[in-house]
Amino acid sequence: MAGIGVDGQCEAGKGFNMFDRFYAIYPRKIARLDAEKAWRQMIGRGYDAERIIAGAEKFARLIAKEGTEKHFIPYPASWLRAGRWMDDELTETIKPQPIVRPAQTVQEVIDFYRAAGKPVTPEIERAKTVADLPSFARMVPVNVIPMKRSA
Repeated sequence: MAGIGVDGQCEAGKGFNMFDRFYAIYPRKIARLDAEKAWRQMIGRGYDAERIIAGAEKFARLIAKEGTEKHFIPYPASWLRAGRWMDDELTETIKPQPIVRPAQTVQEVIDFYRAAGKPVTPEIERAKTVADLPSFARMVPVNVIPMKRSA
């Protein structure tokens, strides 16, 4: 718990005064009064204000680096009450990778269908460009590499 500092001021009292610094750093500015209430609760429980601020700085850098949309960033009060500054790793999350991509040629689609053992429909065979293909056939898995045809 918080004790009396060298200057005679309650250590928690010093932390209470650091909320503005935290709020200036935190990447989402919403529900300030609730955030201040959560800040006071955490400092009152003896959590170190400097550690919270350092965690907020790391979190803000991570959010900026990943380009996280605002609506996916927790409210500051939620972040504080959950003790997120104590997360072992404030590292990048795994970003989903696409599993399909647009086909480059009709022949690429035909080759993929044949390699996968799928029937090549007459609609696909008649297509002259990718735009002529039915919508379900315009995408191929990302791991399909177009084959170079020798002339």
